[in-house]
Amino acid sequence: MLVARTREQGGRAWPRPPRWLLWPLGAVAVMLGVLLAAPRPAPVPLTADGVVTACGEDATCAGHALRRIVARTDPRTALQVATALTAHPAFASEGHPFAHEIGYATAEKYPTLGEQLQACGDTLGSGCYHGVLMLYIGKPENARADLAAVCAPYKGKGAPAMYTDCVHGIGHGLMMRALMGKAGAGGWPEIEQALAGCGRMTGAGETEQFFCTGGVFMEYRVAATMKAFHYPTPPTYAADDPAWPCTHVQGVSRVACYSYQGTLIALKSPTVAAAFATCAVAGGEAAQACASSISRDRVTGSLDLDRPYVKRLCPQAADPALRQTCYTDAARYYLYLNRDLPGALSMCAAAEPADRAACGTVVRRDAQAEYRIGRAAPL
Repeated sequence: MLVARTREQGGRAWPRPPRWLLWPLGAVAVMLGVLLAAPRPAPVPLTADGVVTACGEDATCAGHALRRIVARTDPRTALQVATALTAHPAFASEGHPFAHEIGYATAEKYPTLGEQLQACGDTLGSGCYHGVLMLYIGKPENARADLAAVCAPYKGKGAPAMYTDCVHGIGHGLMMRALMGKAGAGGWPEIEQALAGCGRMTGAGETEQFFCTGGVFMEYRVAATMKAFHYPTPPTYAADDPAWPCTHVQGVSRVACYSYQGTLIALKSPTVAAAFATCAVAGGEAAQACASSISRDRVTGSLDLDRPYVKRLCPQAADPALRQTCYTDAARYYLYLNRDLPGALSMCAAAEPADRAACGTVVRRDAQAEYRIGRAAPL
């Protein structure tokens, strides 16, 4: 039996540890020293001001901070922070992309699709739902899933916008899956592949085709023009055709395409008036969808920013029908982001007198038919 020797300290005898303990104790001491010396992870900012302090004007950093908020708390708390972030000028147009990031984190936190969708909120253009569905469809095991069944629980139940948002999110996911499977920059073959996925939705009618293909074209635009973390090689647009890829599709898909093309046309045009004129060439519903894109894409959900914006923007449309669309769809998109009918009607009040009444009529119709929001006071 091994008996440890003792040593005198302060008048009492202390046992000397056996030699076979010295090496493990020394290793533990070293490990503790390393752990104590290692930098601690930065605290998770739980407010918009905290995110701005941590990230400055870096939208990618802010998106990652929102994902950490989801992991620490829940998606709805993160959506509240993201909504507050849009009041900061640097993030005024980032609300919907931020909600996509929250959706990605939600998909990682909850085990089933049903739990993920239940955890999301519908603010910021239902971007949380879109993010969840994008990751769901992007998984290889869901490549042949019945996409119509994914959204079936929401069809004819509750606000119709929940169902169409779900279908739109499927389009996002199809486009993301096609682009992620491409080694280099994506193009028309990947768009065509994603559109074919929309076409395979069981029992899909024009409504489903419009919202699904709209998700395809929106995701392609996001991938090509924004710093999306999941696209190391962004896809490209045709340099010599501002209407591409809308010139490659017909029917409801063409209208859906132009619903996201106006922003790109505006970026390539010398003036906003010239962009509206290019939209007019598309004709009919496609022209109105194009004008709608120009007006919607800078709506932030903050009345202090959005009302002056539409007052400057919409009068530059020479075509009266496109000018009306500009005012009306900016107000409709504000309603979509915030579910705030009085605020949306306030957007209509910023229109020219001849356009106000029609704007208010359409916004009230959307509020009741799409979101189940009651009546508000007249303009």
